[in-house]
Amino acid sequence: MVKLLSNKSLYLILCGMPLWGNNFDYISGDIHTLTQTPDKVGINLEYILLNDTVDVLNLKDKEFDAKTSNAIGDLSGEKIGLTYGFNDTLMMRYNLSRQNLEYNNNKMNNTKNEFFVRKNFLQNDKKNFSGISLDVGAISNQLGNYYISNIDDINEVSKRYYVDKSYKLQKSNGNLYAVSENSSTALSYQPWVGIEDTNDMNFYFRAITGLNTENDMIDIFLGVKKTKISNKLVANKELVDVAKSHNIEIEKDLSRSEINYFAGFSGRHQWDFLGIEYLYKYDRFQRDSGLDYVNFNHTVDITFDWQLEENLFLYMGGRAMYRQLNGEIPYLYNQYSQTTYDHEYGYSKFGLIYNF
Repeated sequence: MVKLLSNKSLYLILCGMPLWGNNFDYISGDIHTLTQTPDKVGINLEYILLNDTVDVLNLKDKEFDAKTSNAIGDLSGEKIGLTYGFNDTLMMRYNLSRQNLEYNNNKMNNTKNEFFVRKNFLQNDKKNFSGISLDVGAISNQLGNYYISNIDDINEVSKRYYVDKSYKLQKSNGNLYAVSENSSTALSYQPWVGIEDTNDMNFYFRAITGLNTENDMIDIFLGVKKTKISNKLVANKELVDVAKSHNIEIEKDLSRSEINYFAGFSGRHQWDFLGIEYLYKYDRFQRDSGLDYVNFNHTVDITFDWQLEENLFLYMGGRAMYRQLNGEIPYLYNQYSQTTYDHEYGYSKFGLIYNF
């Protein structure tokens, strides 16, 4: 039911400096072989804002008609993260974030939790070899119950899964009706449709290896993620009963599972006062039959940071995704929304980094 486009974001981050030997203090990226410096804590506070003010990659103008009711409004969000190094070879990272998305003049609120533990092996076997790190992690996304009561929005959203395309809600002389090509039924109550009990739970395993020198880190990774999704479409009883009289089922359980295989590379280069961090990730999805319209994604991240003081950095960068948020919030992809996932997606970002 939802397609997402973003084009501007603002991040405020407090975390570690880009210095590394056998370990380093993590910044915005978290897919590196080296572990967090022992007994160091990285605290990440982040604010996200997406709107139509700046479209750096010109994606919205190219991919979407902002005048249609399918267009996405502003997105805002907050994040708090914690990174801790237990010793030279063991670390953990936890992120809690919330995204608030305007969709058809309504707000959808997603809460995301991510936690992983990283263990590094064989780091000192060869010069400049970062060793091999294994990550075991979990991610959950939880959508707050979401309801639509405006009849134009209900018609726009619901037409994706109505078999009878002539069926719609209509207001006439102050009264509400459910009408189709050959019938009309008066409604006694304000209709609504919604999404309830919608979430996904993801468990993943990731292997990382790479090389590092005084100024460079290069890492490659691959992994697999198993996802269980709960997704229920609901409506008020009167609308459900009237729709059934038109042989239309509004309430549906879209719960399912999927497997995500992924691979890519990440890296960092450090000059005296300037650093660049980058990532490429390829995702491939194995989903149920009939849910394979878009079964892959490409993601590219690039971030530049400048050292302003000993522990203070300014950074800016961006992300581009070839197929929207495919795999980022799994419950958004279903049999009705999958045909909207053939669009590009991207945003810019900037912020501050502080180490303590």
